[in-house]
Amino acid sequence: MTPGKVVLITGANAGIGLATSKILAAKGYDIVILCRDKSKGEQTVAELLKVNPGIRAENYTADLSDLAAIQKVARDITTKYPVIDRLVNNAGYYPGVIEYKGEIEKTLFSAHLGHMLLTSLLMPSLKNSTEARVINVSSALHNQGKIDRFFKRVKGQSLVEAYADSKLANILFTMGLAKQLPENVVTYSLQGVVLPIPS
Repeated sequence: MTPGKVVLITGANAGIGLATSKILAAKGYDIVILCRDKSKGEQTVAELLKVNPGIRAENYTADLSDLAAIQKVARDITTKYPVIDRLVNNAGYYPGVIEYKGEIEKTLFSAHLGHMLLTSLLMPSLKNSTEARVINVSSALHNQGKIDRFFKRVKGQSLVEAYADSKLANILFTMGLAKQLPENVVTYSLQGVVLPIPS
């Protein structure tokens, strides 16, 4: 991938997302970040420009559990960035309590459905790239996830189970998406490991 191409990373203000964005900024890639907290996103942009003042870096704000907000921010992003070369669906959500939006547990909404909708809406810009990649960040905890807990209220569901279900959904989404993409767009799922950030 040639420096100057566009990478969009969700949840880039901490952990794996921040480490990834700093490494790619140092290599010369333009970074678009999507964060739930505007001030943290803007602080991350400032950090990225310190790493490499020669890149473009921009923050967009949306809560991935808010599908209307995702639709709006995706329109704004695709208007400004008609070509996106990498989409890293990294933002995680570990619940403090189990809560539902309708019949859907919020972790599944935030960590899976939000990313699925975002990916779909950004697909025109991804298809305009010569070699686009969609990377979905999962977790080893996916092996504790169960499909039969998806999209319904589960009595006594634990926080770990909710998180594990969302990470299993990330992998299943990747597998399904791979069957629908044109040749110039490839998708991967990875198990996140936090690495040291280069100084």
